[in-house]
Amino acid sequence: MKEAACWTSWQRRQRRRADLQWSRQRADLWNGFRGRVAEWFGRGDAVRESRELERLDRSASELSTAGQDEVERLV
Repeated sequence: MKEAACWTSWQRRQRRRADLQWSRQRADLWNGFRGRVAEWFGRGDAVRESRELERLDRSASELSTAGQDEVERLV
């Protein structure tokens, strides 16, 4: 029984590591994507690019805190 408990603990640690790694990858993907979109919509203007980044961040924040019904409405 103790071996099974250790194995489960090891599995949980591995799962947490995998979740953390995926979370970091997702953050990297989002940051890369938002930067490219801001460059595109900013059209070389640093002020416009900054505004687009702010707008993207607001949208992401709204979507992350919205319920399922709200997400469907927002999208």
